[in-house]
Parts: sequence; C-alpha cells; structure tokens
Amino acid sequence: MKALSAREYQILHFLLERRDFVPVKEMASQMNWSEKTIYRELNALEHSLNRRGIHLRKPQSTSCLSNLLWNTLFP
Repeated sequence: MKALSAREYQILHFLLERRDFVPVKEMASQMNWSEKTIYRELNALEHSLNRRGIHLRKPQSTSCLSNLLWNTLFP
C-alpha cells in the first residue's frame, strides 16, 4: 500500500487539529497553497484513506469534515 505523501500528511494533520468543517478557501489561506492544490491533494488523500478503509465525509459545500476522521482514527 502506498504511503501518504508529505502534502497528504499536512492536510491530514490540519484537519485533525480542527476537528470540524474547514472551508477549502480557509485551508488554502492557512497552508499557503492554492485552492486548486487543496482540491487535488484532498482528492489524493481521500483515495489513500479509502484504500485503508477510512472515509472522509464532506458536506455539500466546499468544506471537509475532519471530526469523523478524528473519531475513526482515535475512537
């Protein structure tokens, strides 16, 4: 199984710290990346986690939900 990339780890860490919905725009600003990069890396992270049986839940807007991820990884 392929290891997470450095950027995937950064996004994962960012989401786990917040434990709540995080708008992509806010992530891009906080991480100093473009929104396009955030979307691309979130997609890659989502695929990596799915292969491990972990699923990111996203609201209908452009945010990520990290609370479910937190509860999945640290029950």
